[in-house]
Amino acid sequence: MIKIDSKMAHKVSPDNVMISKPTIKNGVHSFQCTHETTEFVLDHESKHVNGILLLEACRQAAIATCHLNGVRKGSKSIALLGINASYKEKVNKTDNIHIESSCYLSNMRGAFDSATVECKVMQNDECKAKIVFTGNVFIEEIK
Repeated sequence: MIKIDSKMAHKVSPDNVMISKPTIKNGVHSFQCTHETTEFVLDHESKHVNGILLLEACRQAAIATCHLNGVRKGSKSIALLGINASYKEKVNKTDNIHIESSCYLSNMRGAFDSATVECKVMQNDECKAKIVFTGNVFIEEIK
């Protein structure tokens, strides 16, 4: 898997990037996903991917999707306001994982734009989880 640039996922270390460069079809971004990262230490082993890791991978995909839809690369001006996560079925560690994401930016032409990104965690052509992020994209970088 060729990982996306760490700045696109708002990560300092490339080791903590959990998503690939996406393919784009009909406005939907599809990222390959890994459940391996050095950023988190979990205190139990399981045959499935822990939900917190799926949430982080989707967070990275949501940020990258915003950037790919026109938000400045490397900007620290995306403020996460809300998360709605629905886990439908366990994601196993042995099969490929993809995240399909779509971004909706509203052009408010003020201090910020509003953003909603829907991420679907896909495995074996089945949606295993759906996570929706809402936030603000500030026009000027926050200092």
